[in-house]
Amino acid sequence: MGAKKGKGGAAPSPVATRPLARGAGQAGCEPAAGEAPLQVRVSGGVARVAVKALPNAPRSAFAGVRGGELAIRVAAAPDKGKANEELVRFVAGALGLSRSQVTLETGATSRHKLIAIPEAALARLRAQFSDSPDGAGASG
Repeated sequence: MGAKKGKGGAAPSPVATRPLARGAGQAGCEPAAGEAPLQVRVSGGVARVAVKALPNAPRSAFAGVRGGELAIRVAAAPDKGKANEELVRFVAGALGLSRSQVTLETGATSRHKLIAIPEAALARLRAQFSDSPDGAGASG
């Protein structure tokens, strides 16, 4: 019943998430047709967002919602934490936050990560996707 382990070490721990309801006064990202909505958990003014990192991209950019995770192209190799640093830098810059306001909570050695941002930044995250006709959002 255990999850398979890959090269990155332990399997990611299950995270209690829920779809981000648009009508509930909260903001979310629009998934592609047929995709699951972005999984976000909000508590204590902090939003925890499921992220799928796509390293070695030519430039960092939002890539839409895939399987309930926010896909982010990262312009860094997954070597010695460089991709994680670029991911945090990109998200902070794209949302107008300081780097200290974006935290990588889980997934340091996995492509599947959980980042924490201030709850107030969810509206800006949603705006990144509504500005682009293809749902790819802005790049940094």
